[in-house]
Amino acid sequence: MVPLFVTGFVPTLPSFVDIDVTIPPQRRIERRIRSSRCLGSRSPHEGKDSSPLSSSSLESIQQRLVQYGLAWEQAPLSLFEEKNITRVSGCVATVFILASVGDTNQRIQIAGNSDAIVSRGLLAMLTKYLQTKSWSQILEMDPSTIARKLGVQAALTQGRNDGVAQMLRVIQQQLKGTYETGETVSERTKTRPTVALLLSGGVDSSVALRLLQQDGYDVTAFYLKIWLEDELAHLGECPWEDDVAVCQQVCDQAGVPLKIMSLQEEYHQRVMQHTLQEASQGRTPNPDILCNSRVKFGCFLDNIDETEYDFVASGHYAQLLRNDDDEENQPVKLLRAPDPVKDQSYFLCALNQSQLKRLLFPIGHLQKTQVRELADHFELPNRHRPDSQGLCFLGKIKFRDFLEMHLGTRDGQIIDAFSGETIGEHNGVWYHTVGQRKGIGNSLFPLATARGPWYVVAKDPAHNIIFASNQYDEDVFTVARSEFHVENLHWIAESAPKGSSVDGSHRLWLKIRHGPRLVQGRLKISKTNEEDGVITLDNKDGGLAPGQYAVFYTEDAECLGGGIISEKHWAKFLLDTQNRSQEATTT
Repeated sequence: MVPLFVTGFVPTLPSFVDIDVTIPPQRRIERRIRSSRCLGSRSPHEGKDSSPLSSSSLESIQQRLVQYGLAWEQAPLSLFEEKNITRVSGCVATVFILASVGDTNQRIQIAGNSDAIVSRGLLAMLTKYLQTKSWSQILEMDPSTIARKLGVQAALTQGRNDGVAQMLRVIQQQLKGTYETGETVSERTKTRPTVALLLSGGVDSSVALRLLQQDGYDVTAFYLKIWLEDELAHLGECPWEDDVAVCQQVCDQAGVPLKIMSLQEEYHQRVMQHTLQEASQGRTPNPDILCNSRVKFGCFLDNIDETEYDFVASGHYAQLLRNDDDEENQPVKLLRAPDPVKDQSYFLCALNQSQLKRLLFPIGHLQKTQVRELADHFELPNRHRPDSQGLCFLGKIKFRDFLEMHLGTRDGQIIDAFSGETIGEHNGVWYHTVGQRKGIGNSLFPLATARGPWYVVAKDPAHNIIFASNQYDEDVFTVARSEFHVENLHWIAESAPKGSSVDGSHRLWLKIRHGPRLVQGRLKISKTNEEDGVITLDNKDGGLAPGQYAVFYTEDAECLGGGIISEKHWAKFLLDTQNRSQEATTT
């Protein structure tokens, strides 16, 4: 048995407390080290840990934090200066923590210092909580849930919640880095958890790299090179050479190796061919979703050696929640990021459990502003680089130029969906999407333009016709804009959620496209084909484009999966359009 030696006075405890903590012999610290950083969501298994303030009111929580902070016995700053310990990053206040395995009795030592009373209170509460845990349990804790387990999350600002999580991360990192008298954990176990990080040259993945290092991972960076960057370079500025140069600077600063992997043929086969096929049929595909499921976390995951890399990480804004009790048998949950604008869970909706169990999203719990602050803190060489825009495989190439190169043009009519009148000409159904307003005016005849604004409301690829209307907000479009079919339903947990309404439908939150906007509706799964269903939204949507994804969420921010919007809801609309045109002709 190994006692935990706690420096710092905690109320009801002496200033030095011996606690039994077992260090398992030759234990490999690997996949059970939690790295999902989930803020603001609750696991069904949470609450089982004892929490000193779980039943207190917000006011009493704050009072207790102050009491704990006033009673906390500060370790001298000279202690941290001697050990070259820097302040805990991500904390609102200035906080220093030193956790180590010290003398021959193998006692774990924790010392702390802060210039803020509330932060001292959090240090005291965290110390008191850790006294009930074994060495291995401390390493396996999920820092993103520690504020809830302490019972203080509701009383803290987002910054202080992040701060107490970072305190635990620092303790975990320091305990992983030392063992007994100067012997490192890696020397004892001969290994650290290994991560293959997808590095793009942008700020997000670069910050993710440094956070992984802080958490004690052995990181190797990978830059993925795709065929489009060479073959279509004449269409625009392809920045991959600049990206690789920036990646090398980031890796040199961090002291990690950089590998370049060519997946050009895989992109072509798994993403580009599907994208072009869908577009040629008048659909609006989402290549980024395919890129993530089929390439970044598909063939890349398959190509790297699982025995060499425990995890694959990226700079995505999304969160993973792993079950603390039985990680191997319980599904990993995908959750939205707290930054609603940057959240990328929409693009990850097609991932499966075998993929999610090997993934890490180190910045998923952060706001974009916090990531920028960390980039400054780490003094990253690319910290002032702007965010990339557009589809992942195109770089700075315009999607329209890409389509024109591969699909060319095919002139056709633009028809008024109500009158049947030809009001313009298009160059190809693949250049327009349902709900589109911007850009369509250039394809309309002058007399029609004056009667606008016009919206694309449907497409008939078989007859090369685009239907438009200047009555898009009228009641006649209510059904066409709120009820639609979905196909290829995919559930991240590998099955549809339990529980449904009397009619068998599921009440869900949905994203019809990437962005912060969530809508509510019902999904009724087909009785004859469980991969098909019908969605009825509570309110009209701006444009239900076949080929795009409808992604499903719970009210607790969990991403359940998604389905592809089908053109079946066009069939009734086109039939109604024909009937209206006939009526207009006869009258």
